[in-house]
Amino acid sequence: SYKVTDYDGNQYNTVLIGEQCWMKSNLRTTHYADGTSVQNISAFDSDVSRYGYNYYNASYMKNATSSNSNPSGVQGVCPNGWHIPSKAEWDQLFSYVRSKSEYVCGTSGIAAALAGRPINNHEWYESSTSCSIGAGPNNATGFSAFATTYQSMDYYSYGWQTSFVSSTIKEQYYYSIILKYNSTNPSSGESNGGAVRCVKD
Repeated sequence: SYKVTDYDGNQYNTVLIGEQCWMKSNLRTTHYADGTSVQNISAFDSDVSRYGYNYYNASYMKNATSSNSNPSGVQGVCPNGWHIPSKAEWDQLFSYVRSKSEYVCGTSGIAAALAGRPINNHEWYESSTSCSIGAGPNNATGFSAFATTYQSMDYYSYGWQTSFVSSTIKEQYYYSIILKYNSTNPSSGESNGGAVRCVKD
């Protein structure tokens, strides 16, 4: 499959979903494409290759202004030829996935189709909610989302949710796209940081 390389030399597999080409894993670069260091990042987990970094305080925007265009036109922290998705681009992704019956569980649930299968029993916290990620992630789309936020239980860390950034300001902060273990569909919130998934220009 098509691969893209960031400034630090990290390689990412990609996946075509509808007309959009997405990175299949979270960004893990510590530099912008011009070699400048990125401030305000932290690791979700010691396994950065799997979970990527959390980019805080709009560091992923590289001083660009908010955009809800499709495409966003905001390269930000993404490699050359790639950009930060706007909320409109996230909405396009979810609309496409919802339009394909092979990705939908029940009447409209698409979260499980976006979530990567666990490598052990504790990747996503289990849920009895039908069609939720925790009821059984199937990653039918190949998007491969993994939980980056944890809650501790029975001495294990179970995956609770993941939050992806966008280039679109909501009120004070930017829209975040949230996948939660017990939800059947993605939701949007507002956050000052999260995981970055780049989209091809």
